[in-house]
Amino acid sequence: MSLMASSIPLTVYRADSTFMDALTFDKLKQFAFRSIDSVPEKKGWGFTNFDDMFDVEWTKSVPEKGRYFAFGVRIDNRSIPSSIVKKHYAELEAEELERIKAGGKKFLSRERKKDLLTLCKVRLLSRIEPRPAMCGVAVDTATGLVYVGSVSKTVLELLESYLKTAFSSVPERISPDTLSGRLPFDDFLHDLYTESMTISLNSHEYHVAEQGQAMLAQENGPSVSVNDAPDSARAGLESGLRIQNLKLRISRLPDEEQASTFTLHSDFSFTGLRTPRVKREKGDPDMDAVFFLKMGYIEEVVTVMHALFRQFCGEKK
Repeated sequence: MSLMASSIPLTVYRADSTFMDALTFDKLKQFAFRSIDSVPEKKGWGFTNFDDMFDVEWTKSVPEKGRYFAFGVRIDNRSIPSSIVKKHYAELEAEELERIKAGGKKFLSRERKKDLLTLCKVRLLSRIEPRPAMCGVAVDTATGLVYVGSVSKTVLELLESYLKTAFSSVPERISPDTLSGRLPFDDFLHDLYTESMTISLNSHEYHVAEQGQAMLAQENGPSVSVNDAPDSARAGLESGLRIQNLKLRISRLPDEEQASTFTLHSDFSFTGLRTPRVKREKGDPDMDAVFFLKMGYIEEVVTVMHALFRQFCGEKK
């Protein structure tokens, strides 16, 4: 998903010097998205323009945006419902049986059936338009933090593999352990749920509070969602359940209205991240103005939560 959407999923990485040195516009072009429209492939992927996933030539804008290096990873998918495959395979098999009967044969070999199934899928794939999607990526070249607009395991694994192919290095995914893993992260979520926290950072004071929505679960057990039911949540926590994810709100004091909301997960990923609204004014010649505002809000959320967790770990030592 684009990092510019009103509500985004977010996974944060940290890049090393090897990755940063290899991150160039030329590399993006070398590993740009290649269309699978004319080939019977299920999936195609590659780099594209951050501002327009259909611009694989970067004619509308360049990836360098101030201290950020921004690009998209476009992923096109084709899928065929199994019932459609069965239907067309049955027709193809019937035609093949009619053909071989003339030669005195009555049955198809296992290998021939496999070949027909492959042929059937190739034919169907060639008729189906791929569905395009994009995952936005913004690399802060000053800090090495990499902001990725996805929490999907499939997408992140594909992204990591492709980054390795293109840049010979993969940024490290930030988790509670990479930040300050002295305590179980669910202790942090538990304390946030029971009492709001404040932190002073970069000459500002931030207030972080839960928003009544949490997911509780036993270790390797079933989970239960709690919405605005503190008594039920308290009973669950007292019975040994742990918080898997928690909806939070960050506001910069004293302006409580300028706030961001999101759900924080136990692997330190974010979903449903909504920052204060940013809007490009009509006629504004600065195309990247909205980008800088949006990234500033995203960076603020990530920085505050990382710092708050480190502070929490220090206090609990």
